[in-house]
Amino acid sequence: MPDFSNKVAISLLIFLSLCCLAAPCLADDELEVWGSTSPGNTLTLGESATAVYSVSYDFESDDESLQLYTDLLSPKWTLSILIDGVSHNLPSYTGRYVSLSGFELYYDDSYSSVVKISLNGTAPEVSSTGNYTIIRATWYDYAGDTVDEETVEATIVNPSDIDGILETRRSELASLKSYIDEKSGLGVDTGSAEKKYNVASGAIEEAEESDSAAASILISSAKTYIDESYSLIDVAWAEFSIEQAESTIDIVNGMISEYEDEGLSGDSRVWVILSYIDNAETLLVLAKDKFSLDDYDSARDYAEQSESKAEQGYDYAVSLNEDLDLKSPTLAATATSTKSTKTSTSTATSTSTGTSDSSSGIDDLISDLGGDSDLGGVDDIIHSEVDLDSAIKILPMIGDALMDAFDYLSSLLSMASDN
Repeated sequence: MPDFSNKVAISLLIFLSLCCLAAPCLADDELEVWGSTSPGNTLTLGESATAVYSVSYDFESDDESLQLYTDLLSPKWTLSILIDGVSHNLPSYTGRYVSLSGFELYYDDSYSSVVKISLNGTAPEVSSTGNYTIIRATWYDYAGDTVDEETVEATIVNPSDIDGILETRRSELASLKSYIDEKSGLGVDTGSAEKKYNVASGAIEEAEESDSAAASILISSAKTYIDESYSLIDVAWAEFSIEQAESTIDIVNGMISEYEDEGLSGDSRVWVILSYIDNAETLLVLAKDKFSLDDYDSARDYAEQSESKAEQGYDYAVSLNEDLDLKSPTLAATATSTKSTKTSTSTATSTSTGTSDSSSGIDDLISDLGGDSDLGGVDDIIHSEVDLDSAIKILPMIGDALMDAFDYLSSLLSMASDN
């Protein structure tokens, strides 16, 4: 019998080789620009700015050229070319345009070449606040056609726009506060987000008392802090949703263990509860997978679906406990659990009358797992975007669920034939 592990290893090696072959190569005809602008990426009329950047290129001949451009006023360019780490100074220039020929820049492929740029200038008067060019680098071929172009921009603020932008930031801050309060009310830990909110609020208050140059920087900072606050809430909300789903699943699994201790593991009503929890656990794996990939919206969505399934299983179990005169544990009340409970009430009610109604509950479950529901069926789960580790966790769950379903349906058929 062939060694299965060897087959798997060979298959993986072939797959990885194909992936490497399919990986795109970095095109040679590309400019790469990196560096920074001081005092920052927001400027106001007359403010001095210094831009220090590097531009890498790969000329094929000395017939090519590099053109530099800026929107800054009174620009002064200090340039050098770095050849294999050795710096060679180029002439200094003034004016918005600077053209560097291939005679100055071209070296064959055995050399690494980078143009180093230090640009000083002042922000021009602008009709409206927006993004303007600090440095634009354009690569031309021998015919004068553009090969590639890269642009570094900064926001230049029109002083007359300051009041309007401040008003916008105040509105954004108020919306953020409402969002934080809403999530805090659900039980989400919003402490980190609130700290960013406070920093943003302080920046806006300081901007209100500052001149236009300082105010523009503070306004830009406030926007950054507001965005960071929202990002922190997304992370905390996803974590909270996953924890809620885990808690509900644990409670129902505890109830299932009690049924097994009572010798009810073969009861059809217990099978229904198990089916809900199987689905909840599968969705929880997907939620954690998306969280690990920083896809917090999807993580939260899967976690909320997981909790919904677990709550439906809980409602079904509470109904069974009433029949068996068993005490049910208390489920933590949250906004999401209240919503889920409303959707599952009919299922819980249908089980309270005994075995005949439990078959109706199974019909509800089978319908609920079909393609017409929000969750979709097993096929949807298999085609979800998950990594290999998650797939390994999910597939046994699906297999166990299918085996349980097969055993249960077999027992129903056996009972029918006996009758």
